[in-house]
Amino acid sequence: MSFITLDCPHCFKRDIQVEIVGAKHLKKPSKKQTFSLVGFCTECEEGIALNAEPNSELNSDILTHPHLNQLLSVTKTFPTFPESKYLEQLSIPDIEILLEYKSSKGEVSSRRVRVKSMEYKTKNKSVIATKLHCYCLEKKMARDFNVSRIINAYDAETGEIISDIPKYLMQ
Repeated sequence: MSFITLDCPHCFKRDIQVEIVGAKHLKKPSKKQTFSLVGFCTECEEGIALNAEPNSELNSDILTHPHLNQLLSVTKTFPTFPESKYLEQLSIPDIEILLEYKSSKGEVSSRRVRVKSMEYKTKNKSVIATKLHCYCLEKKMARDFNVSRIINAYDAETGEIISDIPKYLMQ
């Protein structure tokens, strides 16, 4: 388990431990290395999203480090909410996956896509993906995919089945 100390945007308590459940390295050209993290306040158990920059070069997986304040400086925090009308969006640095997808008309298709971002909500310390914003390599244009209509997802390089899309995209 990894924790970071910050002020909770929900309960407004200061210097609270936040359990980090997901992290993603955001690759931004010519800018500082940045991470987008999702966690839960250990006091009020509400979801928190945050952006952070490393204090020095990172040589290990940040989710395996128990005290993230030693590694990262938080640059921005965002409250996340369990209600579906409060969706958060996490930028994803061009992960390529294969989707078997059922359209709203009931048509099934296979798509090779590059995921750009994921809309999600948090509930009971879980990240629930709702929509993937992608670049479809077949249609050669931006497409959105409702996660509830994804039949199967696969790693484009290995063919491995992706059983937990948020966990896969945030690793």
